[in-house]
Amino acid sequence: MLDTEKVIEYIEKIPSNPLLEGMGTQELEQNIFDSYEDIHSLYPKVIISERMIVKQMLYKLEGESNGYAMLKRQGVETQKINDASVTMSDNLIDPYVLFLINQQLQTKSVGHIGRLI
Repeated sequence: MLDTEKVIEYIEKIPSNPLLEGMGTQELEQNIFDSYEDIHSLYPKVIISERMIVKQMLYKLEGESNGYAMLKRQGVETQKINDASVTMSDNLIDPYVLFLINQQLQTKSVGHIGRLI
């Protein structure tokens, strides 16, 4: 369950980020909710930590500030400017958040003792 206050407390503990400077409380809460929903809608059984929400939020804000997010929403996969070419991944979720999710979803193998006849 989303606890916005805990996420804001987490944000206050991490180093400052220019993407969050000047953001009002209402806008911050909206971005927190949006990031939580991104993760929850794709992985409803995962326990979503404050760290996951903040990482996802920063990932989205960074994409918006650089213009990548708009291109991805429009379905652009590659972009070429002069001699530079960029290929974008189709991930909606931050790669670090995906790593944390995969850590939760991994099934732990349990050894069994027995004998074959």
